[in-house]
This record gives sequence, structure tokens and C-alpha cells, in this order.
Amino acid sequence: MKLLYSLLCAAIVVASVQAKVTHEDLAKNKEKGLRLLHLENGADPIWKTEDEKLELKRKDVNFMDVTEVWNPDAPIPKLEKNTNLAVYPPPSHQTQVRELIGKINVENIKKTVHALADFHDRYITTQGGVDAANWMTQAVQAVISFLLYGIHFPLTGLQVIDANPGTRATVRKFEHSWPQHSIIARIPGTTDGPVSIVSAHTDTINLDYGRFWEEAPGADDDASACGELLEVFRIFVESNFQPTTPIEFQWVSGEEPGSLGSQEVATDYKKRGVQVKGMMNIVLAG
Repeated sequence: MKLLYSLLCAAIVVASVQAKVTHEDLAKNKEKGLRLLHLENGADPIWKTEDEKLELKRKDVNFMDVTEVWNPDAPIPKLEKNTNLAVYPPPSHQTQVRELIGKINVENIKKTVHALADFHDRYITTQGGVDAANWMTQAVQAVISFLLYGIHFPLTGLQVIDANPGTRATVRKFEHSWPQHSIIARIPGTTDGPVSIVSAHTDTINLDYGRFWEEAPGADDDASACGELLEVFRIFVESNFQPTTPIEFQWVSGEEPGSLGSQEVATDYKKRGVQVKGMMNIVLAG
């Protein structure tokens, strides 16, 4: 539930001033099935088993699993609490936004929620998680393809009107070391300025029966937000919305087991020098 915190911390590789975990530690402990967890800013990471991670989640202990992004060779100073945050101008374009709001189709959101909740689970290592991510990718592509080519895919059942054949929107998979991928859709801006990001997470987890992969439809957490993002994306593309700077819609994998996917995306953006203007994460929408 802390994707914004994840993006801030993962962008600096979630490292404290002195990295005490070596490459040998990472290889050895990963082989044992252990995971490196970051529980609070400024504290050294600790190794936990998957069962211990599950117990932390049951106790509502926030953590980030930094196993996949930890780099012992590049320790960077920790994120300070007094870090200066960006100052944004007051809201603008209200007239245009109100017009777009009027195009929201709640039935579209419901269809996405029902489709995702129909999977037995959407955990990052299960077939259900992979199938759900593939479904979500195809749903986004269906919106783009319908608007590009006039082809309607029965996959989503979305109601799309006033097709815009000139859309420049794209979608791509962001692969991880675990089976379930993340999904990144992008609407280019009229300039190459920093990107604005809105996100939700596709994965689910079951905390009741002692295993990550038990039945977990996740209609509220987080199919609700996935459906909202897809509907907003549809409206933007259908309306030929042209932002000044790029907008990305991200359906991220691996939020439940410790913000895994968002850390990898943020780390990748940091390495490639992608500038981020702002980011909003949606969880438990409705």
C-alpha cells in the first residue's frame, strides 16, 4: 500500500549510508529462499523467510522487499525526512477535466473488477497471477487497438464510442524476475517533459490461510483501482487528450509482497534518467 514511498526510496536504491549486505550474502540467502526487507528509513535491512513476511503483513507491519534491487556496490545516502518536495501550481484545466469526467462509464469499471476477481488468485508467482496480468495487458491493448483500427475485442466488453484513429498511446510489458509482469501504458505529451504517473497494482494475496497463493480475488484490493485506471485511460485515448507532458498508467506487479514491482520500475527509471513530474497511486478505490 506504500507505492509512493516505494518510488521515492527505490529511486535511490533503498540503501543506507553503509551497505552491510554483500553480493555473497545476496546469492547465498536468495538460494535459501530468504528475502531482504527494509522496515524503516535509516535502519539496516534484515533477512526474513516468506512465512515471516506473511506474518509481518498480518500484523500490518509496513516493509519493502529490496532483495531484487539491493546493490552493495552503490550505497547511496538514505532518504532524509526533511527532503524538499516539489511545489506544484494550483489545479488548472478544470473545464476540460469536467468534460472528461462526464464520459465515465461505471459499467466499464465493474466489468474490469469482475474479470480480475474471477481469477482464483493474482499472486506474482502463480498461473492466476500471470493470466490476470496478461488479461490486463490485452484489455489495455484492446482499447488502443479499437481506437487505432476500429477493431473491438470481446475480451473486455468495454463500451467505446467516438473512436479516435489518431491515438499515439502505447502499452508495454515490464518484465520482472518473477512470472507476473507489470504493465505500462503511455500517452505522449506535446513536449518531452517529465512524465506524470498514475498507478494501481494487479497482484493479490491471501493472509488468512497461511499461504500467499490461496484464493484471493482482490475485488477491492486492487481490482477496483485497476478498473478505474483502465476507464480513465480509455477516456483519455478516446477523447484524443493531448497532455503537455507524457502521462503513464501503470498496473504494477508485486505490491503485496513488499512493493517489488514499483521498486524495479523506479530503479529502471533512475538508471535511464527518466524524469518524473509527479505520481499518484490508487488502492482500494470506490
